[in-house]
Amino acid sequence: MSKNYSIVYYLEGKSKDRIQEIQEKLFTITGSRKCLDSWIPHLTLGSGIIIDEEQQEKLDEAFQKLANIQESFNVKLFNFGGTTEWKPAEAAKATPYVLWINVEVNERLKKLFNLVADAITSKYDTFYPRIKEYIPHVTVAYSDLTKDGYEKGKKYLETINFEDEIRVSHIALVENFPDKDVEYKRFYFKSGI
Repeated sequence: MSKNYSIVYYLEGKSKDRIQEIQEKLFTITGSRKCLDSWIPHLTLGSGIIIDEEQQEKLDEAFQKLANIQESFNVKLFNFGGTTEWKPAEAAKATPYVLWINVEVNERLKKLFNLVADAITSKYDTFYPRIKEYIPHVTVAYSDLTKDGYEKGKKYLETINFEDEIRVSHIALVENFPDKDVEYKRFYFKSGI
């Protein structure tokens, strides 16, 4: 039996709370609540992989090894973006509309993404198209977001001047299920606790 894992950093503390407030407001405005029901606010750090159960121990060891050499670092979040052409929408049986918080791509974030890709995700099949161009973001509405909801949500987000800074301190493996994604395990960086 196989498992699908997303590879993310879960936001914590006040940053997570602020984003969930925005998601709640977007739900009121747009009717989209998939983010609220399925996910904790997060930053994707690698392509979603498919593994066989007998590969679990080897995968855990690879992530622990990576975490043991990785130091925590800060990343800035700022304002909002979105797309009306989310590529995995059809495969995920979701709409192509997504709203997100922008993430400033710094050298440490790019290095971590590339390290995860080279050391781990390149060795497995992926359940969405493999990430070729890394555009990090924190999703605030997707999947059940309609075209009308996208426009209303975008208009609302344009009224907010959003800035924050997060400390990327771990990698979480999140197992994907049809209705909800569930955290399997966190691998804290050597300076991340």
